[in-house]
Amino acid sequence: MTEQGDSYQQPPPPQQQAPPPQYQQPPPQPYGPPPQKRSGMPTAAGILNIVGGVIALGILAWFLIAWLTLSTYTDYWGNTVSEEFVGFFGLGMICLIMPIIGMIFAIIGGVFCLKRKNWGMALAGSLIGMIFGGGIFCLIALILVAISKDEFS
Repeated sequence: MTEQGDSYQQPPPPQQQAPPPQYQQPPPQPYGPPPQKRSGMPTAAGILNIVGGVIALGILAWFLIAWLTLSTYTDYWGNTVSEEFVGFFGLGMICLIMPIIGMIFAIIGGVFCLKRKNWGMALAGSLIGMIFGGGIFCLIALILVAISKDEFS
């Protein structure tokens, strides 16, 4: 019998294995709630409110220019506009307080929309601007402000 120890060979030593890959640690999470997604709806509403306020200003300027023009109008023969008409148009000038109110509130509401602050004031500015002279621009802004309530602080 031969020695088995001589015919038996030792297995080769295991190859040196590479260390496991090092993974980076995720950055620490900031404290507080996660940031909210911001859409462009309040910004669009603010711009539309300001455009509505400028339209109300245009209405005011148009009435003022028309009243001044008609009150000093004389035709070729020297006839002037009747006093009743000028007085009636003057009464219309008193009603210009409404576009002034609409203009002020629409512009203030537009500023609050652009800053994304005080949702109630932005909504009120859109509503009053729509009623008193801002028209379709303030109506669209009113819808956009109402939809994007969560984006206001």
